[in-house]
Amino acid sequence: MKCSRQKCPIVRSLILVLLWTKSCASVTVIIDGVEVDCTPNCACCKGGLARCGIRSEGVENACLDGCVDGIYGLRCHNLCPRNCSTCDQINGRTCYTCKDTFYGSDSLCTKSCSVGCYGQSCNMNGTCQCNANFDGHMCDTCIQGKHGADCLNDCDYQNCKCTAGSDCDSCKTGFYDKNTFCQTPCSTGCLNDVCNDNGSCPCRSGFTGFSCTECISGYHGVECNMRCPSGCSGGICSRNGTCYTCLSGYHGEQCNNTCSAGCSNKLCTREGICICKEFFIGTFCDQCVAGKYGYDCQQYCSVGCLTSHCARNDGSCECRPNFTGLKCESCKHGQYGLSCDLPCSYTCVEGTCSRSDGTCFSGCVDGYSGYTCETYCDSNCAACQQNDKSYCISCFNNKSGSTCGCPSNCACNGGDDECTACVNNYSYPEYQCKCHTNYCANNCNTCINDTYFVHEGLNRCCQCPSSCKDAMCSSQYNCLHGCEDGLYGYSCSNNCSDTDDMCLICLQDNGACTKCKNGFYPGTGGTCTACSEKCIDNECEGSGGRCIAGCVDGYWGNQCENHCGALCNTCNRSTGDCIDCILTFLYGPSCNLSCSQSCIRSRCDVMGECLNGCNEGYTGIRCEQQVLFSNASGISEGLAAGLSVIGLVVGLAAAMVTMYILKRRRRVTELKAEVHERQTSFGTGPANTDGNNQYEELDKRERVTPHNEAYEMLQTSTNPVDNKQEEDKEKDYEFDGGNVYYNER
Repeated sequence: MKCSRQKCPIVRSLILVLLWTKSCASVTVIIDGVEVDCTPNCACCKGGLARCGIRSEGVENACLDGCVDGIYGLRCHNLCPRNCSTCDQINGRTCYTCKDTFYGSDSLCTKSCSVGCYGQSCNMNGTCQCNANFDGHMCDTCIQGKHGADCLNDCDYQNCKCTAGSDCDSCKTGFYDKNTFCQTPCSTGCLNDVCNDNGSCPCRSGFTGFSCTECISGYHGVECNMRCPSGCSGGICSRNGTCYTCLSGYHGEQCNNTCSAGCSNKLCTREGICICKEFFIGTFCDQCVAGKYGYDCQQYCSVGCLTSHCARNDGSCECRPNFTGLKCESCKHGQYGLSCDLPCSYTCVEGTCSRSDGTCFSGCVDGYSGYTCETYCDSNCAACQQNDKSYCISCFNNKSGSTCGCPSNCACNGGDDECTACVNNYSYPEYQCKCHTNYCANNCNTCINDTYFVHEGLNRCCQCPSSCKDAMCSSQYNCLHGCEDGLYGYSCSNNCSDTDDMCLICLQDNGACTKCKNGFYPGTGGTCTACSEKCIDNECEGSGGRCIAGCVDGYWGNQCENHCGALCNTCNRSTGDCIDCILTFLYGPSCNLSCSQSCIRSRCDVMGECLNGCNEGYTGIRCEQQVLFSNASGISEGLAAGLSVIGLVVGLAAAMVTMYILKRRRRVTELKAEVHERQTSFGTGPANTDGNNQYEELDKRERVTPHNEAYEMLQTSTNPVDNKQEEDKEKDYEFDGGNVYYNER
């Protein structure tokens, strides 16, 4: 603009006034909390007066590093314009930063920050952190549901943006349809959760459709990022993953279940129902028939299963007794066999064996061999190979070799185990290297004890032969205390069994047997004689013949050589006294005493004690005490007389039995001499003659029923009998003229 000649002097004057005014105005700034006047040169230099000098432009008293914030100029005398906090250091025309609450460097920071900015402070472009209820990049609008200058008032509809309480200008992000006050949320498939007022929107990846509510083909899920199940026909499914149709061989909502292996042709309905193949049962053909298991139900359940059913997947089941293992296919420890009911040999190592045949698969315990370890190793082996009982693995008494024939301290040839040399300073290979100077005393004139003898030719002491009792000797051929059991002879080199197979121990001088094997005892001449057949189980002591378990019924004595009394059922093995009587109306050691007539039916035990109680009017264990009745007792004189008669009859019967027994004994005595040749040796005591021979002779003379019939019950067992049997037994006997007769029925 050009000024007129009249106006130009005035304008120049105003400019000079302004410049003078400006130059005279004081310029201050706060530095480190102190107000500083910037009028003096370099007073407001950045870095202080120390950074004041001549600039490159040749200007003196100029600030070398520029001015503090809010000041510009070479000497830092001028304030930055308007609301600038920092500005161009030369001319101040460009604003770099604004003072608090202002923004807009291109407009010299003349724009105020929004009241919605936190602390009313904002960035150079006006953006800021919002106070509560404010929204937008510059916090210059209210959040949805709020309105008013301070955004403190509520909209009537919270999903709406409003200028007044009841209107709905637009929907907040994520909702649409302001006509219904923005009650409908945008689809999760909408990009950035933003949709138009009709719900349409650009779709996120994986979504499709007008409102982006569907997944693209082959996907499903909330985020449409999951592939449809592989069992879906065509790979197509609904958004929730449900297949429209399944591929062949699959079933289920998502077609992720395969049809059972038991389905014929592997085909099934959507529910998994199908027609079963062979060996399969069940609605879904997923179970095996009884007794089968496995993927194809082709395997058999173990016989060890408690029931006929087992788990299809692995055949597991609850085991029957003696079976163990997941499938109950193994026998419990120590058992074998198809039913695991056979015991493994106790000679198997750890007591275990093969279920099929009882083979001891872990080997045999020492001393046994064979597949089932039931074969003894050769006697010289402490242990042997399982498949060869003659091949020794270890030996007794420090011996060695495959047959344990090589004695200790011997060196033997290869396989014959013959001692050919001695080791360890032992000598005398012919005596199996049992001689050594360590056993000597007094320069080998004597030995350290009697288990060694002096070998004069070797000047050493040798071990006594093992055949000597207590291994004590005076020489190689003279045992001090006799022989070990089973050996005899001067040098104890002979076996007792060589003279008698049944002999265990014999006399050293002549080999006469003193102890026999079970079932035999030393008889006349020192030979082993069989135990008496009257011994129970034919067992007797091997040294004296004494019956170990006692006698069979009807015999007594150490060797059961004596008959029990004629009227005894059984008798004491040592004394011959009757233990019980054949006839229950007799008692006593010889069963020759009559029971009291006061006993009911005159019956008593071997001690004379009444078995069934007392007749009326008597008491006591033998019914020998009479009960005294008064006249008021009601017992008539006739009843008393009847009882007396009964007692008299019983007494006469007992007397006749006694007379008969005494007469028989006298006859037995007379016959002893006549039948002596037919008798065997008898001990002392009652009934010491052969009952069969004596009674048969009596029967001949008195023409009574033969003894083997009349007294056949003498050899019966000792088991108790009932009253009926006792009555029948008594009817077998008849008394006549002092004799007892047997009634044969």
